[in-house]
Amino acid sequence: VAPDLSFFKLNSRTQTRKVSELQRNDKVTLNFQDQRGRGGWLTLKGTARLAPAADGSTDILVTVMQLEIVSYTEKAMADSDGWVPAVLRRESGGWIVAT
Repeated sequence: VAPDLSFFKLNSRTQTRKVSELQRNDKVTLNFQDQRGRGGWLTLKGTARLAPAADGSTDILVTVMQLEIVSYTEKAMADSDGWVPAVLRRESGGWIVAT
């Protein structure tokens, strides 16, 4: 995982449904749930590239282009009630607030 969440490396057995689906469509979404306090969530959207791993499995290399977050604990959201996520887009090597 890149420190700025712009890249993730996952691994899977080669003969899984997720690998065959990624061969047809490289768009991916990763979702994380925060269960602390009132909770929240982080959704990462991007594209995946498949690469063979040394052990015969498949590495899934995810480049993240957008993230959406609602976190009551971290106070990360676009409205005061937590109904609207804060949205960031990756541009020119950094994150910008989407409008």
